[in-house]
Amino acid sequence: MHGSVLIMKFTNAITTAKAKPELLAKLTGEIQIPEEQRRTILTLTGTTCRWPFGDPARGEFYFCGGASEIGQPYCEHHSKIANQPAQSRRR
Repeated sequence: MHGSVLIMKFTNAITTAKAKPELLAKLTGEIQIPEEQRRTILTLTGTTCRWPFGDPARGEFYFCGGASEIGQPYCEHHSKIANQPAQSRRR
């Protein structure tokens, strides 16, 4: 398959996924955050997930807001993403 055809198929998949958030979540491995769970910087607490979503310069920015253990910055799902083992280097 040529590069331009592959890029076009990928672009079409992303366009389709944006129209269907549940499909985008499956493609990226990311969970969907319910609107009522989302937090702003002012509504975060010591037990809410601080995983950021979006661009802080835009109005769509929010934090996950899921339940986290006291002293931990992220919920269980986002902790698994943040705390992955280091990849070994090839020489």
